[in-house]
Amino acid sequence: MIRVCHLFDETAGWEQRVGVWQLLDRLDRDLFRHDVAMLSGDSQNALASLAVPIHSIPHVAPLDFVSAPFVRKWLDKTGADIVHAWGTRAASVAAAATDLPIVVELIDPATAARDSRIIRSIARTIGFGVVCNSERLRRLLTENGVALELSAVVRPGVDFSKINKTKRSDLREELGLADDDFVIVVPESRPRENGPFDAAVATCLFNHLEPNTRLLVSGEPTEQRRIEQFCGRAARISGMFCSGRDHPFEDLVAVSDALVIASRGEISTTTIAWAMAANTAIIAPAVYSVAELIGSGLNGILYKHAPDRSPSVTIARLLRDRVKLDKMKEVARGHAYEVFGIRRRIDQIIQVYRNVQDGNVAGEGIIDSAMAG
Repeated sequence: MIRVCHLFDETAGWEQRVGVWQLLDRLDRDLFRHDVAMLSGDSQNALASLAVPIHSIPHVAPLDFVSAPFVRKWLDKTGADIVHAWGTRAASVAAAATDLPIVVELIDPATAARDSRIIRSIARTIGFGVVCNSERLRRLLTENGVALELSAVVRPGVDFSKINKTKRSDLREELGLADDDFVIVVPESRPRENGPFDAAVATCLFNHLEPNTRLLVSGEPTEQRRIEQFCGRAARISGMFCSGRDHPFEDLVAVSDALVIASRGEISTTTIAWAMAANTAIIAPAVYSVAELIGSGLNGILYKHAPDRSPSVTIARLLRDRVKLDKMKEVARGHAYEVFGIRRRIDQIIQVYRNVQDGNVAGEGIIDSAMAG
């Protein structure tokens, strides 16, 4: 029996919630036991829907060392064999608290430079591994001084049965969406990010051509309100905006017609994985992390733009080609079946656990499913 302790920090969001739930739900209960904790209350909202007890660890940022004794006490009480840290702050506290094997799971290449500094300071030659959800993230960590053998690429797992169940549900009706509405969803908004707002501008421009366009937004409440106010003024119809804050983000993707990503830099690709599986058309920036999965014109549409300019006009133009968007959805869904299976992800995480416990390199025996074949 292996006791895995999952430790979260303030970076926890829907992607981490989905990732840990898949492990809690799918790992063999005769072989694995789990405990979940978080540093302070920052992750509470993101993890609230997990049907497991969540232990709260006192935390005072940036004084991570203050939390180490509390983590050590928690690990001793649970009889932990391995720590799965979801974020580098969680990993930093775990490394200060214990000599147990540590697996760090990272998803966002945009924070790779910062994450690399932390990993370099806490990494061990034995009993330490980093799980990256894209090859781009792994490469950025390596370019910033993290030894290649410490990391492995494990792609997100997508629950196709959940997607199909959500599509058959009354969620669209519950959200006030008609069958003939063209629903655009944007990645969860976060403070100080321009992407969701740029996507909202693009949707408003497109709405003048397609009045039945709806914009579905979840995430940070302040940013939601800003987008809602803008849409109400620009489109002169407050009904174009639809808040999805009370529903899991993966469900919103499943009932949408298009995913629009207006990031001006590298992004996590979990949202893209779920959109591909959900038969939801994808418009995204032509950055390295996205190009690993999307061939423009094949299973999605990629666009290029200057980093200091909004891509809104470009996105609005791309939204007009509905025929092209529809053609690419089926191809994308087929690719999702090949790359984002939950069983493959679970098996690869188990392999990483075994590798760090046995003193092997993290990626021993793991083949990136996006590159296989």
